Amino acid sequence: MEPADKDLNIGQRPARYARAAPPARILRMTAESRYAGVSAFERLEAAGLRADFDAAAHSRSRSEMVRLLGEVEWAEATWFVDTIITNPRRYGY
Repeated sequence: MEPADKDLNIGQRPARYARAAPPARILRMTAESRYAGVSAFERLEAAGLRADFDAAAHSRSRSEMVRLLGEVEWAEATWFVDTIITNPRRYGY
């Protein structure tokens, strides 16, 4: 390394970008946090219900769509389903 490079700390990570140590404890997933921060479609996919939801959406079965979203704890199920049924093309149905 050239002396000028040494003065500029080239190739070294600045202290402000140092990585934090990982947490010392393991967090357990609870029923409340199982789907935290996950979209409706991601929840359906994770639960293996996406194909069923898509079939219900294509057949415009509002009650089945709401039921499936209820299984993945989606709080705004009726609003979400009504939005899809109002403009199905926008959501690929």
